[in-house]
Amino acid sequence: MAATGDAVSPTAPSTVPGIAELGVTMQRAKDLDAAGYHKKAERWWREALQRRIALLGADVPDLAPAYERLASNLEAQGRWRDAERYRMNAVDVLENNKAADPAELGRQATRLSRNLEAQGRMAEAATVAYFAMSALCRSGTDTVDAAWGYNNVGAILSAQGKLVEAEPFYRRALEIRRQRLGAADVDTVTSFNNYGALLGRLGRVDQAVQMLRLAFEARERDNPVGDRAAESAVNLGITLDANGRAAEATPWLQKAAAIWRARKAEDDILGSDTALAVNLVHLGRAAEAEPALRRVLAVRREQQGEHAALTGQAWSNLGVTLDALGRHREALSAQDKALAIALGGGPTEMLRVADYRANRAACLNALGRKAQAIQEYRLALPIYTATLGAEAPRTQNARRGAAGEVQGINEDNPTRVILPAAR
Repeated sequence: MAATGDAVSPTAPSTVPGIAELGVTMQRAKDLDAAGYHKKAERWWREALQRRIALLGADVPDLAPAYERLASNLEAQGRWRDAERYRMNAVDVLENNKAADPAELGRQATRLSRNLEAQGRMAEAATVAYFAMSALCRSGTDTVDAAWGYNNVGAILSAQGKLVEAEPFYRRALEIRRQRLGAADVDTVTSFNNYGALLGRLGRVDQAVQMLRLAFEARERDNPVGDRAAESAVNLGITLDANGRAAEATPWLQKAAAIWRARKAEDDILGSDTALAVNLVHLGRAAEAEPALRRVLAVRREQQGEHAALTGQAWSNLGVTLDALGRHREALSAQDKALAIALGGGPTEMLRVADYRANRAACLNALGRKAQAIQEYRLALPIYTATLGAEAPRTQNARRGAAGEVQGINEDNPTRVILPAAR
């Protein structure tokens, strides 16, 4: 990986006072970041990087943490592209030095992959994630470091909708962590959450619920009003809701919503509002769900833009709700908007493409346009087969629809609630 960072002019002397000044500079940066003053902190992180280069030289592995801290600061400001060059520098100084710790190279590469993912560059993120996993496995394929690499690859594949491919990586990460760290360790609990959420999306409900309950109980013991407990609660609620157990899902979704509202976590509140509204649809209370989903759509359009993936999800959720209310033409229009957004997202959006085609097919069938509905199911079927597997409930529904058995599929087709990839 070629370095892409700025050239920095060394100014600090290689002396004990220079080291002391570096410590003072870093502490100022840390204090400002901790207080939320990220822009002010940036200046001090840049100065710390300059001093470290002057003291150590430009190509030593010990520079990686300095690049990493500046990158983290820039990401906190939402400047993902600016941060990318420093993430790349951190990887490069480790990759190009034979004495560098392979595990640290893997960790820095993992952070780079997540940066690329945040920019929507999923194919590049996946490539870097595999590179990171390879580095993390150099000291053994059954180590705690290796588990971190497996987990990150699983997360990237899951975010791409490649759930069948993601499953063995999440499973392997969990196996290693349980064996090496024990069931109560925070990383093992993270694997319970991640693997459970994935199994739920694959339709393996009983296994998913077991994993997610373990994750929630551990996280609730640690912090009953924390983000992690809310994450596991909402994953458990969505898993139950999407697999025909809507009544069981409601208290879990309400629990997560209460935590996030108390914490004033705006984006998470939107996600929980969506999940609760979808739950109302599945409970036969679509009229109550419509206003909430329209509010979510309005916020997504304003904050994310007309062509963002979350905006497309909001259109689709609203469309399924309108379809449940018998307003099939309005529903079809909403699904058309969702599908257009997903098709514009390239190959990483293919699972959503399949979901929106299946939802669109339900609208077409309700309007008496059976031939068009069958065609939509035929287009969705190979995507579902590749991403979810041949036995997944959504794949089976699409197979029925593609064969012309479209009656009743609408009732079995759950609305999609898309959450960020679990870590």
